[in-house]
Amino acid sequence: MVFLFRFTFVWCVFSMNAASAKECVEFLESRESISFTYPVIEDGISQIHLKFENFIVGDISYELVDESELKIFLVFINQPFRGKGLSEKAFQEVLRLNPKVTKIHTHLIRDNEDALREALDRGETCVEAMKSTPAYKVRKKLGFSKITQADCFPPDRMKEGALLVVER
Repeated sequence: MVFLFRFTFVWCVFSMNAASAKECVEFLESRESISFTYPVIEDGISQIHLKFENFIVGDISYELVDESELKIFLVFINQPFRGKGLSEKAFQEVLRLNPKVTKIHTHLIRDNEDALREALDRGETCVEAMKSTPAYKVRKKLGFSKITQADCFPPDRMKEGALLVVER
């Protein structure tokens, strides 16, 4: 049974089509919850891996600027597990470890950048467009709803992505 369980999970992690992703998510939801591991901190950057069994299904990398300010470098969830609240779980863990954080900086890339561009193309302001991103929605759920800075694709930071800064 354990071999079948591990084989099925590995199949889920590496399968990227819609049908197998749905089966994979159903499989994940029917099993134990996600756990966290904490790799070594390097150059002030901390990382948390989200694990299921012995498999990493996502991670978050961040830097604590001071006890109240956090810079997020990367939030990544493997494709079959996106949209299931794992980013929120990752943020909850970061905030549990750093309870005095009141300000979060994030450069939006990938899915967030796509959502931002779509909203801007619809004619929304930069701040309103930021509210349509998955990144903002997760932060808002966790009490960080006040946008204090929104830079939508400034030319001098095009490689880094748009900047979103939120506070409690």
